[in-house]
Amino acid sequence: MDGALLSAADVISHVLSCGEGVTGTVVSWDLPPLSTRYTEACETLGEIPFKNVVDLLHHAKQTVCISNQRLTSNRLRPICRALQCQYSVTELILVGNRLGNKGMEILSQSLSQLPGLRLLDFSSNDVTDVGLAHLVAVFSTSSVALQRLEVLNLGFNPVLEGSCSHLVSLVSHLKALRELHLPFCCTSRRYDSSLLEAISQASHIQLLNISFCRLAREYIANLGVTLSKSSFVLKRLELAGVSQNPADALALCKGLLSFLDGSQRRLEQLILSNCSMDEDCLSLLASSFEKLRYHQKDLFLFLFV
Repeated sequence: MDGALLSAADVISHVLSCGEGVTGTVVSWDLPPLSTRYTEACETLGEIPFKNVVDLLHHAKQTVCISNQRLTSNRLRPICRALQCQYSVTELILVGNRLGNKGMEILSQSLSQLPGLRLLDFSSNDVTDVGLAHLVAVFSTSSVALQRLEVLNLGFNPVLEGSCSHLVSLVSHLKALRELHLPFCCTSRRYDSSLLEAISQASHIQLLNISFCRLAREYIANLGVTLSKSSFVLKRLELAGVSQNPADALALCKGLLSFLDGSQRRLEQLILSNCSMDEDCLSLLASSFEKLRYHQKDLFLFLFV
């Protein structure tokens, strides 16, 4: 029976001899449409199906986008249940639903069933470091969850308010990650170098966005210095609004120049808008570009002081 092809109508017991077994691999599941699975999951969990969600899931294929629908954590449960074994889903976008840490916990429990996921956007959901702990816990229970993830957006969540240890762990586990978006994720003035150090060791990251994070001056001053020690090829760096006064802006510029001054750097876009830069900052950047142009093939610098 080695290599035999069976039709859907074949009864296994008719083609096996006594004592023989079958070894197989699940390639895909023959599942009802997502909207149908969602409705059935709602009935099972005692939730009322939302028409907007039904409509969005009806048209969803590789990309599942359910944004700004005022979902609660309980309303997320049937969605996650419907997504189980949907190996074709590569993008999951849940922006602006205020799902909180409980919602992140519920989602994290389902990620092992989405091994093909390449983009996860959980921005604007009131997630803190507690929620990130649930996401990191996935790696201790599943060897396939998020292993293909290339884009992670946690923007507009206070995930850096306290310790950023869970975010550090997340970056170290996501070996395929190419883009990390963390805009408006911190209002704390406490300096913690662990995240920068973790990012500097993540050679796969090509885009880093920490715009409008209210960073401590020590953080700003060490940003470029820490990144200069990295081995990764960062192509886009977004730092809009990270400095709130000219003194912080000057510290930022000095640190960035140490990062840019190297033949191994291939930065293509640097965003420094709304960084409170004065003439000293602009003069420093202008005087350094003549030197940098020998190392940088092409650098787009966006400034709006």
